[in-house]
Amino acid sequence: MSIYGQYDLRGILGDQTGEDFIEKKKTTKVFLAEIEEVKPNPNNKFSTDSEGIDLLASNIEENGLLHDLVAYRCGDKYVLISGHRRLLALQKLMTCKKNYVYHGMDITGRVPLTVIDNPKNEDAIGLLIISANHQRNLSAQEKREVIRYTLSCLKSLEKDGKYTWPVGVRTCTVIAEKTGIAEHFIKDFLAETGLSKGKNEQNCRSREMSEEEKTMKGFKKAIRTLKKQASGFDADILSQFNSNEIADIKTQLQELICQLQAIIE
Repeated sequence: MSIYGQYDLRGILGDQTGEDFIEKKKTTKVFLAEIEEVKPNPNNKFSTDSEGIDLLASNIEENGLLHDLVAYRCGDKYVLISGHRRLLALQKLMTCKKNYVYHGMDITGRVPLTVIDNPKNEDAIGLLIISANHQRNLSAQEKREVIRYTLSCLKSLEKDGKYTWPVGVRTCTVIAEKTGIAEHFIKDFLAETGLSKGKNEQNCRSREMSEEEKTMKGFKKAIRTLKKQASGFDADILSQFNSNEIADIKTQLQELICQLQAIIE
């Protein structure tokens, strides 16, 4: 389970390529549902443009369907978590009266599903869908919408006592882990919009402040030690140094003074 919360689909989906995909097939039972039994999720926020669906349908017709879809049961239907574009592509092939295969087997009219427990919570479902689209390429605007929606889901789940923010972890780090969006992009967006977790951010700042206070204490101690050593310094000792050594001491003292002035000012 992820340290960032309980709703993380990657443990269910895995990489779905190469050895990871093979290992998943060994442990996961894939169920073939009638295509009419599978429906898209109303909480899906990701684009399903018609041009992309046409290309995907052509690809599936030529190469077959490689990955199963993920859904949960709701009444007599299966509601998708992952695979909205693939479902549309399969429906497109059916409309065009074309067959398609799944790992070499003709399953025309059916959909391979991995069925998970019904989350029974719209915010939890939203996070599952976001995690399922973790590796998807998004436009800048889509990224902003996903960030806003993810934060809203997490806050709502926290309010209901179904999610606990990790202590000492920034909001942008939590969202990056769940969405796959670069942390610096999320950080900039949260700063621009004024959105943040609030309490979680305060915890991070408090932690940073304690580190700063620790550094400052050490800095003050070093200055007091230097001052004490300087007050007891015997100037006659300088006679034992050559001119280059004395010049070096002066240079270092001047640099230290400049650094201190820059900090104070």
